[in-house]
Amino acid sequence: MSSTAISLRDDQYTFDNLQVTALAHMGVQGASDADLAIFFHECRRTGLDPFARQIHMIGRNAKDPKTDRWVTKFTIQTGIDGYRLIADRADKADGGSREYEDTQWCGVDGKWVDVWTADESPVAARVVVLRNGRRFPAVARYKAYVQTKRDGSPNSIWASRDAEQLEKCAEALALRKAYPRDLSGIYTDAEMAKAAERVEVEPPTASAPRATAQTFAQPADVQDADVVPDEAPEGITQAQMRKLQASFKELGITDRDLRLAYCQKAIGREVGSASDLTAREASVVIEMLSADLAQGDTLGVQA
Repeated sequence: MSSTAISLRDDQYTFDNLQVTALAHMGVQGASDADLAIFFHECRRTGLDPFARQIHMIGRNAKDPKTDRWVTKFTIQTGIDGYRLIADRADKADGGSREYEDTQWCGVDGKWVDVWTADESPVAARVVVLRNGRRFPAVARYKAYVQTKRDGSPNSIWASRDAEQLEKCAEALALRKAYPRDLSGIYTDAEMAKAAERVEVEPPTASAPRATAQTFAQPADVQDADVVPDEAPEGITQAQMRKLQASFKELGITDRDLRLAYCQKAIGREVGSASDLTAREASVVIEMLSADLAQGDTLGVQA
């Protein structure tokens, strides 16, 4: 893979000014030097590329119990594919092996099945990772991870792929048990996407307006500061939707799933449709499309 001006170099010990500017453009704003140093360390340790959106740092509002002031706390996240890549590299380094037992789901009756076929959502999913023959089981409960809309109903991706989303969360838990040294302190997007239900709301002031960046809550096993839900971010506009459709068409990406995969790569989270994007996220996708169009990059997709 060819390097670019913002690629991490072997002789680096921290992000340079250009990289910090690029990270800010990607949403990492207001991070302290210490936060950036930790993020750089995790990028190096895991081998994941922040500029290819393989790993990212999410900021969310929290109250510092020592000062009683509102601050931004950052969590380092990746997708389940990032977890698998880190595990693959760890196995390659120590000559180990990794296998999986069949994923299982259960309903309210507590009976585990290998395929979820019921119309209602599963209550839990169970994944077992076998590392060098040793079992690392993990169970993820639907209520702990399902991402909901304001009315309490599941969002589009959880409504259509509830069993698959829950499987990702269970796999992440199992992988973190099997690879604690490699995966500690990093969480997957599927785990961190559930909106907080019991939180303390930061009162907006004229001098300190409420942040509009998207925030994420953590499941119970994530040790972090209390999460503060912001006002719902502005949704994608009609003008942005038209621009997205036109740009995708010009780039030669006509398949819906490929378009959604492109959006996921751009913003670092899964979406069920373009209408799930916030206005800010839509701007990020549009900018990425514009850059690819300028380079004549068709991503290997035929119109």
